[in-house]
Amino acid sequence: MNELFLKVMDILAIPDKQRGYMLKTTTVENQWKMIKLHDVNIPTDEQVEEEAKKWVNVLKGDRLLSLTQAHQLEMTVRQSHKLWLTSFFEYDGLEGLFDQLAKLALTKSRSDNENRIALHLVESVKATMNVSFGVERLLDTPSSVENLVNILEVDLLANRKLSEVVLELLSVLCFFEREEKDGVDPDQGHKDVIMGFRNFAIQRDEVATFHSLVSALERCKYHIDFQLVLIRLINEMINRTDRIEERIPLRQAFERVALLRVLGDLRQYYQTNADIAEPAKIESFCTQIEVFESIMQQDNEERHAGADMFDAETVFKSLISRAEEVGNVQRVLNVLHHLEFIPNDLAFGPRAWEVVQRAVHRITTLPSSAKIKE
Repeated sequence: MNELFLKVMDILAIPDKQRGYMLKTTTVENQWKMIKLHDVNIPTDEQVEEEAKKWVNVLKGDRLLSLTQAHQLEMTVRQSHKLWLTSFFEYDGLEGLFDQLAKLALTKSRSDNENRIALHLVESVKATMNVSFGVERLLDTPSSVENLVNILEVDLLANRKLSEVVLELLSVLCFFEREEKDGVDPDQGHKDVIMGFRNFAIQRDEVATFHSLVSALERCKYHIDFQLVLIRLINEMINRTDRIEERIPLRQAFERVALLRVLGDLRQYYQTNADIAEPAKIESFCTQIEVFESIMQQDNEERHAGADMFDAETVFKSLISRAEEVGNVQRVLNVLHHLEFIPNDLAFGPRAWEVVQRAVHRITTLPSSAKIKE
């Protein structure tokens, strides 16, 4: 339908600037009327396949798509039927699409025009996921999730619309469970998203993994829709897995960038500014916070079930166990060795332990990991 309507606009010599608007605003019924009126031929299956192949060749070329091409691609993918998409997948169109995103991700400072191209490309990816087999094909495409994450800015609010679409897609991938068959991990989407953000933190020299997500959540107080996208993704990333030994380290990584404090501040903010957003959206946001906190509480109770946290040996074993999760055992032992040098005499010992306790308390209650450097 999209291709036929484009032919009608060619016949009518509609200016390029108006074509995108007409594609979006003209109903399918009216498009069909105009197609019949101008006797535009319906393409054969061979023509549909050839059209899909043409787009794949463009995507796999050395040059970045122009803004006009990126917009046309989005409109084509959105309105094409199953045969076009199947052909697009068979000719490795997704690989070409993600190659285009990778080119944009390598640009240190993207122009407004390049950001618009990136948005059209991501919307094209989103449109391919609307068919049942689209997500499977995406996950079969090498580096697809990594390229989606890499198209983000470190400051997610610098290009909020692009960030919102990308994060929504990542939520879908986190939630998606692949068909069980040989060589396929049902939880691949979730694992790829986590790894994508870990690599993103290294490549972009983030303060810490997931800092960009929590920072945007904290600063975006006038766009609750975007906050909902962020908190849903965070909950999907942490709670998608059934394994408590995987959830806890992920949650701790978010705690290191002050997620708990940010959630508490935002809940209080919406309680005192209830008229700043739609009540249903505020309720939905607070429900997401409750989901995060309730599962965290369940995990903590399960983790310490039957443990006496006032018993020195139990506490030590718990400390070492947590240190092992992130490879910090030697650092913990180094700290304990230094503590052994604190004298036991009444004149100095108690005061020294008081200073140590106060210092550790300050470190463990820092609002963000960036404060450690200060």
